[in-house]
Amino acid sequence: MDLAAARVLALLLLLSPGSTLADGLQERIDHIQEISVTAPWQTSEALIAALEPELEDATERQRNQIRFIQIRNLALAGNERAAIGLMIPLLEQVTDPDQKLRAYELIANLHFNLGEYTAAFEYLKSALNLVPEMGSVDYRVAILSMAANFFRAAGLTDKALEYGLWSADLARLSGNLRWLCITKTRLGEARFRLGHKTAALNDLNSAGEICDQSGDPVFTSALNSSRARILTSLGQLEEAEENARKGLELAEFAGYRNGVLYSRLEQVRVFAASGQWPIVYDRAGDLAEEFRHQERWEHLAETLELQSRAAEAMARPLEALAYIRQARMAETHYRERESKILLAYLQLEFDTLSKLQEIELLSERNLALEREERGREQLRRYQTGAIAGAIVIAGLLLLLLHRSRSDRLRFMRLSQRDSLTGLYNHSQFLRLAESDLEAARSGNRTFVLLIADIDHFKTLNDRYGHLEGDSALQSVSRLLQEVFSPLGPVGRIGGEEFAVALNGVAPDKVRVLVRIFSQRLETLRGSAGKMHLTLSFGMAVAEPEETLEALRHKADNALYEAKRGGRNRLVEASGTEPES
Repeated sequence: MDLAAARVLALLLLLSPGSTLADGLQERIDHIQEISVTAPWQTSEALIAALEPELEDATERQRNQIRFIQIRNLALAGNERAAIGLMIPLLEQVTDPDQKLRAYELIANLHFNLGEYTAAFEYLKSALNLVPEMGSVDYRVAILSMAANFFRAAGLTDKALEYGLWSADLARLSGNLRWLCITKTRLGEARFRLGHKTAALNDLNSAGEICDQSGDPVFTSALNSSRARILTSLGQLEEAEENARKGLELAEFAGYRNGVLYSRLEQVRVFAASGQWPIVYDRAGDLAEEFRHQERWEHLAETLELQSRAAEAMARPLEALAYIRQARMAETHYRERESKILLAYLQLEFDTLSKLQEIELLSERNLALEREERGREQLRRYQTGAIAGAIVIAGLLLLLLHRSRSDRLRFMRLSQRDSLTGLYNHSQFLRLAESDLEAARSGNRTFVLLIADIDHFKTLNDRYGHLEGDSALQSVSRLLQEVFSPLGPVGRIGGEEFAVALNGVAPDKVRVLVRIFSQRLETLRGSAGKMHLTLSFGMAVAEPEETLEALRHKADNALYEAKRGGRNRLVEASGTEPES
């Protein structure tokens, strides 16, 4: 819809029976808010322009409400950068709880769409911290649903499903049709990513009538596109084509540029499934240019692969080969993007963990000072007479009981932990790893064993001394705990040798974690700032019925290959994939 048509429609809406023109300013702003969801974005822009002279008398909250609509319109038009420019100062001045969550939702989505994932996850985390404390149900649903979408994009499908279910439950409580539509659509998409096609289609089918009633063409378009993809994969091509067509009509009506492209891609998939290769060839070519321009690598890879299949079916082998090569390049870009999203999320988690550890240390220090002050107070009371002495004796008995309990816990910890580094010792690590391996096997999950060794440690130890060597071991151990311990046990199984057991963590995620560890290790030196440290890693993925001993043998061999290949790298037992 062009701007002239939007202005005509806006005027008709204002002059129609039941119009809010004669009502108060808030009613008219609410009316524009509704129109911004149910009509093309140009319509709400025209209504805002007509209302502009009256906004001088508006409250700060009302002006913010209008600004949010304008920012969303910019995003729908594809001007995310301009939208962020308006959003940053608005976020700083907003105090209303609902508007605060709305601001976080908008700016996180804008950064995410621009590929600025660290900023997106930082804003998401800020919003999630507020969810339990403030905001109406609808705005909390918005944040949880956005979190599910981000985690799905990062490949954290289980986490996406968890937040998707949480947001869907809240949406049901709120009764808001639009958010019921959005959460059910995203829940279905997460289940489809997990390979649960039937469950995903059930979610989307149950959302269909709700989305139609919600009046939101943007997300109703997304629902139909997602449903078309699942139906195509199930071979139900007539229904798939109808859903893709409906999704395209809604996206065009809303002026939602990306939605138009996604719906056209679904149509191309349907044509490919029915063998209409000339149509696939022509339409995929047009789409590829659009996706390449927007750097939508996942969709570009799929489009080029379809174009390659079409070229092959039309007896154009050289073109088919060229397109498949381009598709692989686009897929590499997409995998890099997914890794960047995951890295941004993990880095934020690690930074948060470090802050929590600092807070914990400060809390322990304050507690020690409080105990010391209490001891001095007890001594003063003891000096005042026999009653005070009795109190001190009672306190001492309690302290002895507490110390006895602490000693038992300390001895238990010493039996399980390495005294220098605080990591699990050799025997305790093997017990935990054996237990995790059995749990992974029972749950049909991936189990990965990592063996790591500090490179040239003996030489470094001889050169700088044992104290510096001990300091290096402690520093490496702390970093290993920060990076890996949230996901599995970490142990010191030899002098400078460490191990990590990871239950349910995919190998590609393990590679990302090792890369993060190595990058952070580059800045880590010994206590005197002299010793430069690197680690070599051997990685083994458990086969069905494989014992821990056999798995460890594989990981040890991979570690040997990493050492022999130049050190400071990861080598997998299934083959050598060095990563410096």
